[in-house]
Amino acid sequence: MVASERTLPCNAAAADSHTAQQPYTPLPSVFRAIEYNLPPNYRRLQDAEHGYHWIYRVAKTNLSARIYPNVDGDTINISVFDDSKNPDLAATGSEVIKSGLEISA
Repeated sequence: MVASERTLPCNAAAADSHTAQQPYTPLPSVFRAIEYNLPPNYRRLQDAEHGYHWIYRVAKTNLSARIYPNVDGDTINISVFDDSKNPDLAATGSEVIKSGLEISA
């Protein structure tokens, strides 16, 4: 399934004002399809270690669900983290509660 809607670029206001903004590149269609099927409260992030991934944070419990797609392996890994010591959702600051739930295509 391919989503027909364009996704919005990342929030430029959240970026550091001293760094140069990178030019906008459209989200690849496979990631756009994943995002299209997620509830709207998932936030998309991208980094060198995980590529595109999504985080849903529950503020009352300090837990977050993170979705890491592996396009080459046709799997999606879902993990649950305790973010009580990591309020900024840094990549390495959260404690893994449950990991390894994989969905295959």
